[in-house]
Amino acid sequence: MYIRMSQNCDRVVILKSVSLAVAAFDANGDPLKGVRKSTTIQIASFDLLEPIAHPEIPLEQAVEFESWRSTQVSRIHKAFIEAAAAGKLGGTPLLKTRSSQGDQAAKVGEFSGIIQPIIEVQAGLIRGALTGQRSEPAFPKGPVDGVDAQSIISSILEISSRILRHQHRTGLKGDDLYSLNELLDIRAAWSALGASMEDDVTGQGKVEGDRNGRNAAKEGRAMFKDLRKSITG
Repeated sequence: MYIRMSQNCDRVVILKSVSLAVAAFDANGDPLKGVRKSTTIQIASFDLLEPIAHPEIPLEQAVEFESWRSTQVSRIHKAFIEAAAAGKLGGTPLLKTRSSQGDQAAKVGEFSGIIQPIIEVQAGLIRGALTGQRSEPAFPKGPVDGVDAQSIISSILEISSRILRHQHRTGLKGDDLYSLNELLDIRAAWSALGASMEDDVTGQGKVEGDRNGRNAAKEGRAMFKDLRKSITG
């Protein structure tokens, strides 16, 4: 019996190798007796917080599994902090599936040490927040109070990724995810953001359709697909 992380490192899975009898036949089509094959079956799975307890898992081994899980969770937290300090927010911890992947000290089935980033922002801002140091980056144009273009983009993408991660982890859809009135409220807030991009605020006219050789709506769809792929695999 052994333990490993799930693909997104948000659960642990307990597995066991077993020997099963299989049907086999000789060249004449007569059944062969005693033919078996080894296979792996799942005993149980647990999230990163619930106690590891199952009738087939001995107590001593359950304690070892919880200690192993705690180590993995600590490594994941450390990796998120280090990624944030480098200006990479959000993302998904990656399972180690081959020996050459990520942290060489990690074993296959453990956290690989890699956070697949979703959003990249200015590293100096994040590092200063983590260390408690105030940072005053210079922006050659525009305001500096968190409404520069990169900060706005990062915030919007982070909201999108939070929604996708929540839906993927829970599997909720329809009214179980958001009621119609909640969706209307969210859409209204989204429209308010869109209004802030209008001509009376930015002086650039409506940023719709093809502008400056680009189509922001199509680019947004592509960004959404990349976000969803990074979360759902």
